[in-house]
Amino acid sequence: MDRIMAYPWPGNARELKSAFEFAFVSCPGGMIGPEHLPPQITAQPSVCIESPPGNTGQSLDEIKRQRLVDALARAGGNRTEAARLLGLSRTSVWKQIKRYNL
Repeated sequence: MDRIMAYPWPGNARELKSAFEFAFVSCPGGMIGPEHLPPQITAQPSVCIESPPGNTGQSLDEIKRQRLVDALARAGGNRTEAARLLGLSRTSVWKQIKRYNL
């Protein structure tokens, strides 16, 4: 439960649902433990990209776009690495790149 509570859940309810489906499938029976959760939840992140503190006057879309730009810059343009840094799937990163015309 501590690992689940500590994870930021950038994908919100969909990611939470997916994590429990993953755990259900990987658990042979009995109680689900931390070892059955997806690796991105149980791993300690090496790099954390945080939202800007407080109200910066930016809209949520502007903040999301800036986080994506920052992650892509840190990853040297590698979409898979940017997705890992953001805690998102590669598909989500691809959709955001398309949405924000990056």
